[in-house]
Amino acid sequence: MLAKSLRNTVLAGLACGSMSIVAVLSGCADNPYPNRINGDNAMLASDYPRAIEQYTAYLVSKPGEPDVRAKLGVAYMKNEQPIEAIENLRVATIQDPEAGQYIDQLADAYIAAGRPDEAVRMLRINTVDRGRVEDWLRLGRWASKSGDNDTAHQAFLTAARIDRGVNTGPQIALHDLAAKLGNKSEADTRLRMAYFCNPQDSDVSVRMKAAGLTGGRSFGFVPTERLAAPLPAPSTPAAPAAPATPAK
Repeated sequence: MLAKSLRNTVLAGLACGSMSIVAVLSGCADNPYPNRINGDNAMLASDYPRAIEQYTAYLVSKPGEPDVRAKLGVAYMKNEQPIEAIENLRVATIQDPEAGQYIDQLADAYIAAGRPDEAVRMLRINTVDRGRVEDWLRLGRWASKSGDNDTAHQAFLTAARIDRGVNTGPQIALHDLAAKLGNKSEADTRLRMAYFCNPQDSDVSVRMKAAGLTGGRSFGFVPTERLAAPLPAPSTPAAPAAPATPAK
């Protein structure tokens, strides 16, 4: 009897162990992270339909992750499905509005879908809402890409004014636009202003070499926006305190 009881106990233990293993395996099957890895590998292999399948499966369990949502949008773009790309990239920009790369990818999707006006409209709204130098530069780049050079010029000028002529980015953008439009005088002037901001900037050096220009102590120009930057308002001294009224 003792042997039979011991045998039953061992079999019961084995059964419980088997159930635990099944439970663990089931948990692994529900783990979404392999889908994300599989999606990344599919993108590296240019297997965009599989990447779409794997990222979509991941997002069923983890819908609140904007980086994977954006990856799905890019996979749709690579698979020549810009409408689906727009849908997913819009969600990514809403989930993480500070991620500039998602905004760039969404604008790219709009243009791929033949809707450049919507790209510029979206960027304009984003720029007005945030108003940072990089936002105005992004608006200018995409306006230039869509052929709206007037909007691009105004956006780059606004970026330069906000920057107050401190950094090379707005000056290089203005140089590039002027060069694209064949305005050599303006292009050279803005390049000299960029040189003044940072003579060691590699982007400035590349453009100077392409333009056949050589730097030096007298080459740089003070950016117009630095000269026009308003001085801080003087502090207003506090008014003297009124004399105390003597008690009656």
